[in-house]
Amino acid sequence: MTEALHFVMSNRPGAVRPASVGMPLEGIETRLVNAEGQAVAHEEIGMLELRGPSVAQGYFRRSTHAGDMRTMDPSDTAPVPRVLDSGWVRPGDRFLVDRDGHYYHCGRDDDLFKVSGRWVSPEEVERTLLGHPAVWECAVVEGEDEDGLPRPHAFVVPNVGHDPSPDLRTALMEYVKAEIAPYKYPRTIDFVDALPKGEGGLVQRWRLRPARPREA
Repeated sequence: MTEALHFVMSNRPGAVRPASVGMPLEGIETRLVNAEGQAVAHEEIGMLELRGPSVAQGYFRRSTHAGDMRTMDPSDTAPVPRVLDSGWVRPGDRFLVDRDGHYYHCGRDDDLFKVSGRWVSPEEVERTLLGHPAVWECAVVEGEDEDGLPRPHAFVVPNVGHDPSPDLRTALMEYVKAEIAPYKYPRTIDFVDALPKGEGGLVQRWRLRPARPREA
Protein backbone atom coordinates (compact mmCIF):
# COMPACT_ATOMS: atom_id res chain seq x y z
CA MET A 1 0.00 0.00 0.00
CA THR A 2 1.56 3.25 -1.18
CA GLU A 3 0.38 5.36 1.77
CA ALA A 4 1.91 2.85 4.23
CA LEU A 5 5.26 2.73 2.35
CA HIS A 6 5.15 -1.09 2.22
CA PHE A 7 2.76 -4.06 2.30
CA VAL A 8 0.54 -4.26 5.37
CA MET A 9 -0.60 -7.91 5.36
CA SER A 10 1.15 -11.18 4.67
CA ASN A 11 0.89 -14.93 5.06
CA ARG A 12 3.45 -16.56 7.37
CA PRO A 13 5.50 -19.72 6.85
CA GLY A 14 3.44 -22.62 8.13
CA ALA A 15 0.26 -20.50 8.36
CA VAL A 16 -0.78 -20.03 4.76
CA ARG A 17 -4.47 -19.99 3.86
CA PRO A 18 -5.36 -20.48 0.18
CA ALA A 19 -6.74 -17.27 -1.39
CA SER A 20 -5.98 -15.28 1.79
CA VAL A 21 -3.69 -12.24 1.88
CA GLY A 22 -2.71 -13.30 5.39
CA MET A 23 -2.73 -11.31 8.61
CA PRO A 24 -1.73 -7.71 9.41
CA LEU A 25 1.95 -7.12 10.05
CA GLU A 26 3.14 -6.21 13.53
CA GLY A 27 2.24 -2.60 14.32
CA ILE A 28 -0.58 -2.45 11.75
CA GLU A 29 -4.12 -2.19 13.14
CA THR A 30 -7.00 -3.26 10.90
CA ARG A 31 -10.76 -3.42 11.11
CA LEU A 32 -13.70 -4.05 8.79
CA VAL A 33 -16.71 -1.74 8.92
CA ASN A 34 -20.03 -1.23 7.19
CA ALA A 35 -21.28 1.97 5.53
CA GLU A 36 -22.17 3.39 8.95
CA GLY A 37 -18.66 2.76 10.29
CA GLN A 38 -19.75 -0.09 12.55
CA ALA A 39 -17.64 -3.25 12.85
CA VAL A 40 -18.89 -6.25 10.85
CA ALA A 41 -18.94 -9.83 12.06
CA HIS A 42 -16.41 -12.53 11.13
CA GLU A 43 -16.80 -13.84 7.57
CA GLU A 44 -18.92 -10.80 6.65
CA ILE A 45 -17.68 -8.46 3.94
CA GLY A 46 -16.75 -4.97 5.12
CA MET A 47 -14.65 -1.95 4.14
CA LEU A 48 -11.05 -2.18 5.29
CA GLU A 49 -9.67 0.52 7.58
CA LEU A 50 -6.13 0.47 8.90
CA ARG A 51 -3.57 2.56 10.74
CA GLY A 52 0.02 2.25 11.79
CA PRO A 53 3.23 4.16 12.45
CA SER A 54 4.26 4.28 8.78
CA VAL A 55 0.91 5.36 7.33
CA ALA A 56 1.19 8.80 5.70
CA GLN A 57 -0.92 11.68 6.97
CA GLY A 58 -0.49 13.91 3.93
CA TYR A 59 1.10 14.41 0.51
CA PHE A 60 4.12 16.68 0.15
CA ARG A 61 3.43 19.80 -1.95
CA ARG A 62 -0.11 18.71 -2.75
CA SER A 63 -2.87 21.20 -2.06
CA THR A 64 -6.61 20.80 -1.88
CA HIS A 65 -7.01 23.95 -3.96
CA ALA A 66 -6.35 24.32 -7.68
CA GLY A 67 -2.96 25.66 -8.60
CA ASP A 68 0.38 25.06 -10.25
CA MET A 69 2.17 22.20 -8.48
CA ARG A 70 5.56 23.68 -9.45
CA THR A 71 4.99 26.94 -7.61
CA MET A 72 3.42 25.63 -4.38
CA ASP A 73 5.01 26.25 -1.02
CA PRO A 74 6.80 23.01 0.05
CA SER A 75 5.00 23.17 3.38
CA ASP A 76 1.59 23.07 1.67
CA THR A 77 0.45 19.52 2.40
CA ALA A 78 -2.99 18.03 1.76
CA PRO A 79 -4.49 15.13 3.74
CA VAL A 80 -4.32 11.65 2.27
CA PRO A 81 -7.67 10.75 0.69
CA ARG A 82 -9.93 8.65 2.91
CA VAL A 83 -7.94 9.38 6.09
CA LEU A 84 -10.31 9.63 9.03
CA ASP A 85 -9.91 12.04 11.94
CA SER A 86 -8.72 9.23 14.20
CA GLY A 87 -5.87 8.33 11.84
CA TRP A 88 -7.54 5.32 10.28
CA VAL A 89 -7.12 5.04 6.51
CA ARG A 90 -9.77 3.59 4.21
CA PRO A 91 -7.96 2.43 1.04
CA GLY A 92 -11.17 1.56 -0.82
CA ASP A 93 -11.06 -2.24 -0.62
CA ARG A 94 -13.52 -4.72 0.81
CA PHE A 95 -12.38 -7.76 2.77
CA LEU A 96 -13.70 -10.47 4.99
CA VAL A 97 -11.78 -11.98 7.90
CA ASP A 98 -12.20 -15.53 9.20
CA ARG A 99 -12.33 -16.48 12.87
CA ASP A 100 -8.59 -17.13 12.91
CA GLY A 101 -7.78 -13.60 11.72
CA HIS A 102 -6.92 -14.34 8.08
CA TYR A 103 -8.05 -11.65 5.64
CA TYR A 104 -9.53 -12.29 2.18
CA HIS A 105 -9.71 -9.58 -0.47
CA CYS A 106 -13.19 -9.36 -1.98
CA GLY A 107 -12.69 -6.51 -4.44
CA ARG A 108 -12.56 -2.77 -4.72
CA ASP A 109 -15.31 -0.83 -3.01
CA ASP A 110 -16.70 0.41 -6.32
CA ASP A 111 -16.72 -3.12 -7.84
CA LEU A 112 -18.89 -4.83 -5.23
CA PHE A 113 -22.66 -4.62 -5.25
CA LYS A 114 -25.58 -6.05 -3.29
CA VAL A 115 -28.04 -8.68 -4.45
CA SER A 116 -31.06 -9.21 -2.21
CA GLY A 117 -29.28 -7.25 0.49
CA ARG A 118 -26.09 -9.36 0.40
CA TRP A 119 -22.71 -8.40 -1.01
CA VAL A 120 -21.51 -10.00 -4.23
CA SER A 121 -17.82 -9.98 -5.15
CA PRO A 122 -17.27 -10.01 -8.93
CA GLU A 123 -13.86 -11.64 -8.34
CA GLU A 124 -15.45 -14.61 -6.58
CA VAL A 125 -17.95 -15.17 -9.39
CA GLU A 126 -15.16 -14.83 -11.96
CA ARG A 127 -12.97 -17.38 -10.17
CA THR A 128 -15.90 -19.77 -10.14
CA LEU A 129 -16.63 -19.32 -13.84
CA LEU A 130 -12.97 -19.87 -14.67
CA GLY A 131 -13.26 -23.31 -13.09
CA HIS A 132 -15.55 -24.39 -15.93
CA PRO A 133 -13.72 -25.92 -18.93
CA ALA A 134 -15.73 -23.85 -21.40
CA VAL A 135 -14.48 -20.51 -20.01
CA TRP A 136 -11.21 -18.98 -21.20
CA GLU A 137 -11.66 -15.50 -19.69
CA CYS A 138 -14.50 -13.70 -17.98
CA ALA A 139 -15.53 -10.52 -16.19
CA VAL A 140 -18.50 -9.87 -13.93
CA VAL A 141 -20.17 -6.50 -13.35
CA GLU A 142 -23.37 -5.21 -11.80
CA GLY A 143 -26.33 -5.59 -14.13
CA GLU A 144 -30.08 -5.41 -13.67
CA ASP A 145 -33.01 -7.79 -13.97
CA GLU A 146 -36.32 -6.97 -15.62
CA ASP A 147 -37.43 -5.16 -12.46
CA GLY A 148 -34.34 -2.95 -12.36
CA LEU A 149 -32.83 -4.76 -9.37
CA PRO A 150 -29.05 -5.34 -9.27
CA ARG A 151 -27.93 -8.75 -10.52
CA PRO A 152 -24.56 -10.20 -11.64
CA HIS A 153 -23.88 -9.85 -15.37
CA ALA A 154 -21.05 -11.92 -16.86
CA PHE A 155 -18.98 -11.44 -20.01
CA VAL A 156 -17.38 -14.71 -21.12
CA VAL A 157 -14.70 -15.49 -23.68
CA PRO A 158 -15.35 -19.15 -24.58
CA ASN A 159 -12.52 -21.65 -24.52
CA VAL A 160 -11.33 -23.40 -27.68
CA GLY A 161 -13.80 -26.06 -28.72
CA HIS A 162 -16.77 -24.46 -26.97
CA ASP A 163 -19.13 -22.43 -29.13
CA PRO A 164 -21.47 -19.83 -27.62
CA SER A 165 -25.01 -21.12 -27.31
CA PRO A 166 -28.10 -20.84 -25.11
CA ASP A 167 -27.29 -24.31 -23.71
CA LEU A 168 -23.78 -23.20 -22.69
CA ARG A 169 -25.18 -20.04 -21.11
CA THR A 170 -27.58 -22.12 -19.00
CA ALA A 171 -24.84 -24.59 -18.11
CA LEU A 172 -22.58 -21.80 -16.82
CA MET A 173 -25.38 -20.31 -14.74
CA GLU A 174 -26.16 -23.68 -13.17
CA TYR A 175 -22.46 -24.33 -12.58
CA VAL A 176 -21.99 -21.11 -10.60
CA LYS A 177 -25.23 -21.68 -8.72
CA ALA A 178 -24.00 -25.11 -7.62
CA GLU A 179 -20.45 -24.02 -6.72
CA ILE A 180 -21.23 -20.92 -4.61
CA ALA A 181 -24.26 -19.27 -3.04
CA PRO A 182 -27.19 -19.36 -5.51
CA TYR A 183 -27.87 -15.61 -5.26
CA LYS A 184 -24.41 -14.95 -6.74
CA TYR A 185 -24.91 -16.65 -10.09
CA PRO A 186 -24.99 -14.38 -13.18
CA ARG A 187 -28.54 -13.81 -14.39
CA THR A 188 -27.26 -12.77 -17.81
CA ILE A 189 -24.19 -13.87 -19.76
CA ASP A 190 -22.79 -12.25 -22.90
CA PHE A 191 -20.29 -14.20 -24.98
CA VAL A 192 -17.52 -11.95 -26.36
CA ASP A 193 -14.34 -12.38 -28.39
CA ALA A 194 -12.17 -10.42 -25.92
CA LEU A 195 -12.35 -8.35 -22.74
CA PRO A 196 -11.22 -4.70 -22.51
CA LYS A 197 -7.85 -4.46 -20.80
CA GLY A 198 -5.41 -1.75 -19.79
CA GLU A 199 -1.71 -1.61 -20.61
CA GLY A 200 -0.91 -3.81 -17.63
CA GLY A 201 -3.27 -6.52 -18.81
CA LEU A 202 -5.90 -5.94 -16.12
CA VAL A 203 -9.52 -6.19 -17.17
CA GLN A 204 -11.25 -2.80 -17.19
CA ARG A 205 -14.60 -3.67 -15.66
CA TRP A 206 -15.74 -0.06 -15.80
CA ARG A 207 -15.91 -0.29 -19.58
CA LEU A 208 -18.33 -3.21 -19.29
CA ARG A 209 -20.73 -1.60 -16.85
CA PRO A 210 -23.98 -0.34 -18.39
CA ALA A 211 -24.21 3.43 -18.70
CA ARG A 212 -26.32 5.00 -15.95
CA PRO A 213 -28.77 7.75 -16.98
CA ARG A 214 -27.78 11.14 -15.61
CA GLU A 215 -30.13 12.87 -13.23
CA ALA A 216 -31.76 16.04 -14.51
